[in-house]
Amino acid sequence: MATRRLKPADVFFALSSDLRLEVLKLLADGRKMSTSEMATALGRKLDGTGKLLKVMSAAGVLDFLRGEDRRQAVFQIPAAYRATPGVLDFGFCVVEVKKL
Repeated sequence: MATRRLKPADVFFALSSDLRLEVLKLLADGRKMSTSEMATALGRKLDGTGKLLKVMSAAGVLDFLRGEDRRQAVFQIPAAYRATPGVLDFGFCVVEVKKL
């Protein structure tokens, strides 16, 4: 999926929660996770986790993709932001994941 032009205020809002930063850490290596997998990993309820992922996806921090069987949706940090291992570069903001 092609990356879009990000709005700094939207990205900063999406990253302004400790829980959303945990999502960032879980996906920083390029893995894809469904809402239910993410909820389990975070120890949170499914509906609350879905809201977190929706905020991050709307800001462009995450891509929303269909799973292999098209019945399941997964989320992933776009590859363009993960060019350097352990670093997420949003163009106007660089996040060193290990420092989170």
